[in-house]
Amino acid sequence: MKSKEELAEEYRKQFAADGSHMERCSHMSFIAGYEAAQRWIPVEREKPKANTIVLIIAITETGKRYRTVAYFIPTKTVLADDFLESGYDSEDLQEYDDELDEYWVKEGWFEYQTVAEIHWHISDKITHWLPIPKLPSVLF
Repeated sequence: MKSKEELAEEYRKQFAADGSHMERCSHMSFIAGYEAAQRWIPVEREKPKANTIVLIIAITETGKRYRTVAYFIPTKTVLADDFLESGYDSEDLQEYDDELDEYWVKEGWFEYQTVAEIHWHISDKITHWLPIPKLPSVLF
């Protein structure tokens, strides 16, 4: 596998090799983009902590990739009555626990809504996630 510097050099060669500002910027842009791409965490390797809001990459059945803000609910961590709104078509999103006589939200990904109170289940394939940075403490 090639290092990021080797890949950046190949990318740089697409521009004039004259030490120009454009050439240096292309190299720096490639490195920045490469490093950002490496921060995405494959869901097969690791899932975020329960109910932690993260940025995800999903793929639709037709192969379209998109990003959205979401969170992961592991098995038996959230009671269905506490989470699922009345009127929400939720039968397929809950599972019954005989021992506790409770319904739990089934394990899965849910899109985080900042305004609405309903967080929709994501049925598309989730491939990667990325922690969302904290808000700055000083506003401009």
